[in-house]
Amino acid sequence: HGYDVVDPNTIEPDLGGEVGYRRLADAAATLGLGLILDHVPNHMGVGAENAWWWDVLAKGRASSFAGHFDIDWDATAGATPGRVLLPVLGRPYGDCLAAGELEVEATDDAFELHYFDQRFPLNVETLPDSTEALHELLERQSYRLAHWRLGSEALNYRRFFDIDGLIGVRVEDPAVFADCHRRLLELVAEGRVQGVRLDHIDGLADPTAYLERLDQALAKAADEHPKPPVWVEKILEGDEQLRSDWQIAGTTGYEVTDRLNRLFVAPSGAPILDALWRAIAGHRADLDGMLAAAKAVILSGSFAGELARLRLDATRLAAGDLRYRDLGAHSLEQALAAVIEAFPVYRTYLDAKPAT
Repeated sequence: HGYDVVDPNTIEPDLGGEVGYRRLADAAATLGLGLILDHVPNHMGVGAENAWWWDVLAKGRASSFAGHFDIDWDATAGATPGRVLLPVLGRPYGDCLAAGELEVEATDDAFELHYFDQRFPLNVETLPDSTEALHELLERQSYRLAHWRLGSEALNYRRFFDIDGLIGVRVEDPAVFADCHRRLLELVAEGRVQGVRLDHIDGLADPTAYLERLDQALAKAADEHPKPPVWVEKILEGDEQLRSDWQIAGTTGYEVTDRLNRLFVAPSGAPILDALWRAIAGHRADLDGMLAAAKAVILSGSFAGELARLRLDATRLAAGDLRYRDLGAHSLEQALAAVIEAFPVYRTYLDAKPAT
């Protein structure tokens, strides 16, 4: 169903849906072939098509799906904690409001807020008859619409990288795991999945625990069928080794492809390209320096909000320790940025076990 998943338990209708998938799986089986299912556990696409997300926007913390998404409900979206910040507007909120771009539309049994082709649920008691009344109505909703540029600084939900349209899912919660993997496990039980490819395993809160839970669930679902092997999309930096305690068959092969691609590159071209780069870059021809500067730009721009939250966490932890209570928030943020910019691998796997 793609990477902007809106229902993890529905096979994409445009690709044939349930009927098409069964026909494909059964036809493959007659030829001695199997299917590897690409599963996306880390995130879902936000939008009106996502029923879980729609319910969260309509009911806020009271939604039965509020815990499915990685939302910081205590963070301030504007002036009021407890709301989800939605940076979807093409220009500042006040400008959109004044221009009449935010409209209340009636549906069969409710009212919705429309912003061009985007739709949002609306809890309304009386219809607004002025711009001021519409603003007051919107301030009572469980979400706050904002200019898209605010996303990198103030977003209060975990994203896929810096893509605001893909929200993190809390599959570390057993109930959320069950909700997100129901269809996958049913297909495994039917013998119509012979392998699983996991997207962006490093986005999860605890990849090791997730893979253990998935391995157990696959074994139980497979029953008399062979348990499908699992491959993970994993970026291995330099000489980094794949974790030996993961319940997987291997990676999807980025590191192998990187090496194979070198077979198609003529080494004799490297000095020519290097000389050209140095002629263009001039005094800036320092690859390590450029890499560090690029990381700093991304961290201070696209991930300014994430860095700010890390600073708050570090400040809180330092305040509770007599050795570090005199460290200021600015110093801690500088230290965090330095560590992130110099980090040698994609992510840590710190848990209850001793760190490597």
